[in-house]
Amino acid sequence: MTTAPALHRRPAQPGDRLRDVDTPALILDLDKFDTNVERLMRAVKPYGVRVRPHAKSHKCVAIARRQVAAGAVGICVQKLSEAEVFMAAGIDDVLITNEVVGVAKLRRLTQLAAAHPQARLGVLVDDVSVVRQLAQCCDETGARVDVYVELDVGQNRCGVEGPVEVVTLARAIVAVSRLAALPEIAEAEINPLILTGSGQVIALDAKINFDANALFRHPELVQLRDLDEEDPAEIEASKFDLSYIQLDGNIGCLVNGAGLAMATMDTIKLFGGEPANFLDVGGGASPLAATSVVRLSLETSNTSTTVRISVLSDLLTIRWRPLIDSGKVREVVSNTVISVSSPRASWVRSGAVKYAMPA
Repeated sequence: MTTAPALHRRPAQPGDRLRDVDTPALILDLDKFDTNVERLMRAVKPYGVRVRPHAKSHKCVAIARRQVAAGAVGICVQKLSEAEVFMAAGIDDVLITNEVVGVAKLRRLTQLAAAHPQARLGVLVDDVSVVRQLAQCCDETGARVDVYVELDVGQNRCGVEGPVEVVTLARAIVAVSRLAALPEIAEAEINPLILTGSGQVIALDAKINFDANALFRHPELVQLRDLDEEDPAEIEASKFDLSYIQLDGNIGCLVNGAGLAMATMDTIKLFGGEPANFLDVGGGASPLAATSVVRLSLETSNTSTTVRISVLSDLLTIRWRPLIDSGKVREVVSNTVISVSSPRASWVRSGAVKYAMPA
């Protein structure tokens, strides 16, 4: 009895003799390849440029892994089927540099993203109808996909043509929470805007905040943070996810909610006082945050004044009542701050040392 010959031979491996390599095969001089990749990474590093090589030049998982290991943020692919292969092999940042059209393929795209929730999958779009279909598929699968607007740069194949079309398409994308534009921006404020006579949009001032929960996927953004350009008190507050701004007054404010914090500061000034800080503690502040913000309010006050009273909103007073009653807050600040429930005129004027709970 004879055995049928194998239809496929094993893939070529480093160290194989050339005559033993079955064709077709990709043959690579690894020493030269690694040297070239390292030279590229060194060349772009001083300029903060992110490298994302296109896998259509090799279509090889092993090469993609070496590129990522050398510092590439991810890879580009041309088709959805290529993205499926590379993501299944562990490449966790893939951009499809083409449009994916049709509900069936868009659903397949979002299923791929949902199957790899820790990875990033991006795609290009040039039509609002595709954005709507993709958004629907994302809702069905619970996936999140990075979406980029493709601009026609003169090849007349794909992409939108002008600034007005770009803005229209971008607005359709940002209206959908699951279509996340790189790099997972939590807030983008552009102010003011100028629209020229030719339809060109020019931003004169802008502020961008990133999703702190997604920064682990963006070490390149973390490296851009310059702590020397930030206020030490604000850096300390950010460790507890608190919004803190130091002012020149002597009445510290520990308030839950930015709107209520502003109202508290206005009330203090209305009765002749001066707030020492703006501080939005947030509803989920822990006991550790409670003691930390009290210390922060005292230690970072203006050197020419002393914080005499710490004004707590009713909600924080209720939330922190056990902590205050236990004496832990007083221990932290050496009994130099007294917490009150709300800014009343008599307390602001007299600096009364008393602790009061709301009725």
